[in-house]
Amino acid sequence: MDTCIVESSPFRKRVSAWGDCVLVVTGKAETKAIRLTENRVDQTRFGALRHNDCYGQTYGSKISTSCGHVHILPFDPVLWSHSLPHRTQIIYPPDASMIVGGLDLVPGKRVLEAGTGSGSLTHFFAQAVWPTGRVLSFEFHLGRVELAAEEFQAHGLSNVVSVSHRDVCADGFPPAGDPSNPDGVDAVSLDLPQPWLVIPSLTMVFRADCDARVCLILPVHKSRFKLTVSPLKKAVSLHIQTVECLQRN
Repeated sequence: MDTCIVESSPFRKRVSAWGDCVLVVTGKAETKAIRLTENRVDQTRFGALRHNDCYGQTYGSKISTSCGHVHILPFDPVLWSHSLPHRTQIIYPPDASMIVGGLDLVPGKRVLEAGTGSGSLTHFFAQAVWPTGRVLSFEFHLGRVELAAEEFQAHGLSNVVSVSHRDVCADGFPPAGDPSNPDGVDAVSLDLPQPWLVIPSLTMVFRADCDARVCLILPVHKSRFKLTVSPLKKAVSLHIQTVECLQRN
């Protein structure tokens, strides 16, 4: 019987196992995500890739295909962000790292995300707070909620990530102590078309003893910034820092 090492963390795995989200590298900037399934065969630009040939291999290994070879890499938010299906705007690593750092997310922290979207940023949050933290993600579009929930389950993130169908602009955030936010959160990330609508319920989501932090992901639009920041200043005492992230080649 074949055996391989099974690791509890979905990040930085060393050896592939059935059910893993495996990133197949087929070119300099080309990756394809597959779920490792016994006896399955996928087609790549270098021909057929047998999943059985990938099973139990050390990540980074070169795997032969019917017309060449590919390399397999473990699931990682950075690589996943470049291979996930486009459902909404994708938050890529330069912006995600700035957001995670600005929110001071470390293992054990709890973060609330409004606007799950593609789930890209959610993966970065999960990696930052793993294994004892929590990511509470809310999305108004039911189809995106269902797809994101399937991906979080497949990637082994269900014990730190929960995604719920909720229109926070209309219904507000669940306050600390609510069944969907029982312990309160340390940080909030808002990626919404009209974030100023959620400000009235924002102050009720935090833990009593935390250094509350809020990230607003906004397009470069002065009127939207003023519409959001003005009520935020009235609601809480805060220090505001505005950052524009530009990626240069």
